[in-house]
Amino acid sequence: MKGLDHFSIPIFGLKNGVHTFKYEMDDKVFSNFDYGILKKGNFDVEVTLEKIDESMEFSFIAKGYIEVDCDRCTANIKMPLLTEESYIIEFGETPSNIDNIITVLISDHYLNIAPYIYESLSLSIPMVKLIDCEDEEKKPCDENILNYLNKETESEPTNSIWNSLKDIKFKK
Repeated sequence: MKGLDHFSIPIFGLKNGVHTFKYEMDDKVFSNFDYGILKKGNFDVEVTLEKIDESMEFSFIAKGYIEVDCDRCTANIKMPLLTEESYIIEFGETPSNIDNIITVLISDHYLNIAPYIYESLSLSIPMVKLIDCEDEEKKPCDENILNYLNKETESEPTNSIWNSLKDIKFKK
């Protein structure tokens, strides 16, 4: 993956022990992925790789925000996200990724972790995209739409069709 080379971790010749890597994922990184809903945002990612003889485990914590449209007021908001994930790396003859177990070829010298981080970030986006902006000094939400929604719910008239159904008497 061009443009993502700095996310390649050397797995061949790495000494036993814990190794830490720090990355930043932003719009430029996200543009390398044609799929997914994550297009704008900024994350600080800390990756920890632990190697013990022939086995490895890498985990990461990503903290930052994504830019999405608010589901309540449709304004563009920066929604905070925090995600953690861990993977086990094993060596084999066929590369695969099943249930957070990554199998890499014995001949591979590097593992590009960008797709795994991107996938985890994408999966951590909630279905309903809202933030609590009431306590913020400068609210990102569209006040006109919020006022309109509040006015609509307060002045909602009762529907006489449904009220008349209450008067129906059934025989027992």
